[in-house]
Amino acid sequence: MDRNRLALEKLYENLRLTCYQFPNFLSDIENEFYAKSDSDKKIIQTIRGSLKNCINNAFDTANLLYSILNEDN
Repeated sequence: MDRNRLALEKLYENLRLTCYQFPNFLSDIENEFYAKSDSDKKIIQTIRGSLKNCINNAFDTANLLYSILNEDN
């Protein structure tokens, strides 16, 4: 097996684990952060949006890597 494929497989496995963890990060912040002020609410909304973007990007990247790894040559 060539070196590039091994690197892509390792990246895919790490991203797959990340995809499972990000929703936990999101639920943790939503369930445990208590917004006391309007600025706190804006902060949590920004964090929530950033985490959702990270989740989407991680899933998209994992799907692309999966496609590359399973592509017939």
